[in-house]
Amino acid sequence: MEKLATSLHDILDPEPPPRNKPFVPVSLKRSVLHDVARGLSFLHSHSPPIIHRDLSARNVLLNEGMVAKIADLGMARIVPSLRASTMTKAPGASIYMPPEALEDESRYDITIDIFSLGVLAIFTLSQMFPKPLAAAYMDRSRKIVGRTELERRGNYMQEVTRQFREGHPLVQMIQRCLNNIIEERPTIQQVMGWLEEARAEVEDGEYDVNKLSLAQLLQSRNLSIQQQREEISQKDQETRRLQEQNEALEEQNEALKEQKDGESPRLQEQNDVQKAQITSLEEQVQDLRAENTLMKNSHKTTPTPKQVVSGASPFSSGA
Repeated sequence: MEKLATSLHDILDPEPPPRNKPFVPVSLKRSVLHDVARGLSFLHSHSPPIIHRDLSARNVLLNEGMVAKIADLGMARIVPSLRASTMTKAPGASIYMPPEALEDESRYDITIDIFSLGVLAIFTLSQMFPKPLAAAYMDRSRKIVGRTELERRGNYMQEVTRQFREGHPLVQMIQRCLNNIIEERPTIQQVMGWLEEARAEVEDGEYDVNKLSLAQLLQSRNLSIQQQREEISQKDQETRRLQEQNEALEEQNEALKEQKDGESPRLQEQNDVQKAQITSLEEQVQDLRAENTLMKNSHKTTPTPKQVVSGASPFSSGA
């Protein structure tokens, strides 16, 4: 059995998410999509046809040579013909499923795989997980307005169109694959035609897919993860250092508080002594003022020596 190293999802959306998106050349993305289309062509060309029903980036595995293989056929169903058949609700990830496959009594055909391939192409080319908007919304007039499946993924399609151009084979392919009308979705042979047409435009010498190994991609991804871990470790160390500084400051603050609390009784005692001294001095001042007042009053009532000498003696008249 062939050893398959990783899934397309792990390449496009690694865990933990790196600071920057991993670089995946457009030529490699196109090659992977072409490999997936070839796998679907094998299933759909089988007699009777086989519907995968669970196509997603997690079910696309890559070997060491970066060749993509479709995996997990546990949900696949053999259908009697290419016409739509009534089946149970499609078990695959709803984000990859067309609306007709999500009903309880679903009636669908092999074109659900075509739709899933269109969603997979958006994810692969934009490297953004294409989570769709709600199927309907209320406009300003409070009228319920429905969205097409392409409109529900419009933000991600803008990124794809920005990379290429309107009318580019890959853009046309996605637009047709996500058509709400089952009959207007392309066959897998038409999809492969667009992918072949895009080869010349994306493999003009900018990158040779054969020179890129899975080990190189994983090494680049692991390097990015290692850089993240080193940054996290540095931030953890800085956080611990700040925490230690904060604890030291809190201890200093507590010591100052205890010192202040210890000095308070002594300062209060000194204050009480000073108040007592002031009170004593005030009392002494009051006593001195009272004594001074008495002395003044006594001075006013005592005769002077001149008056005693010059005055007539009460005994002179009887001499």
